[in-house]
Amino acid sequence: MLPGEPVMVLRNDYERRLFNGDHGIVLNIRDGGSRAFLAAVFPRGKELAVFGIDTLRESIELAYATSVHKAQGSEFDAVAVILPEKDLPLLTREVLYTAVSRAQRSVVVVGSEQMLDLGITRRSERHSGLGEELLKQRA
Repeated sequence: MLPGEPVMVLRNDYERRLFNGDHGIVLNIRDGGSRAFLAAVFPRGKELAVFGIDTLRESIELAYATSVHKAQGSEFDAVAVILPEKDLPLLTREVLYTAVSRAQRSVVVVGSEQMLDLGITRRSERHSGLGEELLKQRA
């Protein structure tokens, strides 16, 4: 990882108060003795939380872009939603809502109006088999 690269936390770390989906940036930091080291820096209210990259390497990944699924629970000032060029079953009203609702200030939707309309009209269908299994248990 290099200074200036955005990172995202992959799993909760209660000791450090870092949580799945938190976003930060890699910076080159100098300690009191002028020794430089790479650190991941995360906003925490009006302050910053700084952690050496080596201590977080297994818990973070680069986050230039992220999936809607990984962005759940996170908020961003601005969001760009990139629609697929061809129809995909995952393009649903619920996914679009989740993507758009991550933005605090602005959203840009990139893609065709046709794909957007298709996604808005398609509802998520879940087939877990639970209903059928419960009916079997009752019989």
